[in-house]
Amino acid sequence: MTFLIDPSIKLPRAKQINTPSGRRYQTPDGNVYPSITTVLGDQPEKKKAIMEWRARVGQEEATKITQQSARRGTDLHGLMEKYILGDEIDAKKIMPSTLARFRLVQKCLDDNLQMVYASETPMFSDILRIAGTADLICEWNGEVTVVDFKTAKKMKTADMITDYFLQATAYSIMFEEHTGIECHHFAILMVSDEGEFQMFSGKRNDYIRPLIRVRDQYEWRKSLDNQRQTA
Repeated sequence: MTFLIDPSIKLPRAKQINTPSGRRYQTPDGNVYPSITTVLGDQPEKKKAIMEWRARVGQEEATKITQQSARRGTDLHGLMEKYILGDEIDAKKIMPSTLARFRLVQKCLDDNLQMVYASETPMFSDILRIAGTADLICEWNGEVTVVDFKTAKKMKTADMITDYFLQATAYSIMFEEHTGIECHHFAILMVSDEGEFQMFSGKRNDYIRPLIRVRDQYEWRKSLDNQRQTA
């Protein structure tokens, strides 16, 4: 299937920088902002939960699981980008498990995607002072929508993935800030290792306040860290 791509959308690109303390993006004006995933991952309760999980399963096993999860996500994102942009996909060169996950998401795109505005695009917000790379921003069932692709070992409930909603909300604000195009909706497309598919939909305005709270807490912690280092 071939999707329409709007050539009029021009987003200022941010340069990705990987640092020991997390991913950063440098804007064309020289500002350096943390990625939204770095901000979300820095939440104390998240870091504590990960440390407890690593201790519970063992460091070696935890590293193995984390690396496998990252590969699954990278493989799916690469295939989705190719499919959305109309590049050829050779199914014979793809692992069967990866191909199966791709097919589940592909069907959802075929049923809902109408116009592509941005795909795997680095973006930033001077208002939020954060940045990131959006999987897909598009017209989705008649609404401008942020679409994010996620893989999981097992299916999740909405209560378990609030951070995904905050991430999508950040992307919607970044897009609207630089294009003037209102973007109030998001859809999280999730596929599991067990071959299950879920779509979570929401409205970004429901998550702006918690997003700003998480960002403010992140900046406060970093400010304290800087004060300690210079003391």
